[in-house]
Amino acid sequence: MKLENLKGMTLDELQGFVQALGEKKYRSAQLFSWLYAKGAQSFDDMSDISKDFREVLKKSASLEHLGLIATNRSPKDGTTKFLFKLIDGVAVESVLIAPEKTSPASQKRLTLCLSTQVGCPLDCKFCATGTMGFTRNLTAGEIIDQVIQTQRQSTKRITNLVYMGMGEPMLNYDNVMKSVDILTDDRSLNIGSKHI
Repeated sequence: MKLENLKGMTLDELQGFVQALGEKKYRSAQLFSWLYAKGAQSFDDMSDISKDFREVLKKSASLEHLGLIATNRSPKDGTTKFLFKLIDGVAVESVLIAPEKTSPASQKRLTLCLSTQVGCPLDCKFCATGTMGFTRNLTAGEIIDQVIQTQRQSTKRITNLVYMGMGEPMLNYDNVMKSVDILTDDRSLNIGSKHI
């Protein structure tokens, strides 16, 4: 039996999932918070969920997350590239863009550039990703997990997102918009919509 990956599920989808397991609706809000706001890496991390329910979750669900392969920090401007391995073995890149040191206000901002596809089907001649060809779209969970895994590596809070990494976001519209809905939810990572 294939385990249901919870990462990328909306609160409504989680409600349906926990109710199908015979659990009360409030469990979905707990899971939503642990998945996104707290960035749980395993069910054992979810300390305010009963041990019995955590065991049920282990048998019926998974928390797939990206594996960090490598980081590369620019000594010139502090920009850091993250290479992540997905569950099927392919890789995508996310880039943490350090703020310019021109004003105190800019120091409060930290921008992450997200990938939405593995490769890209557009073959733009000026773009290195275009030369890779196209493998597949990222799921909403894989898009969101770039934020979660990068935030784990950063001492500053990620405040801004740009969907300008690998791939063309509008060719993966449904998963991109689902990721935006989850990332902007105040019970999740609460990134302001004006900052995306």
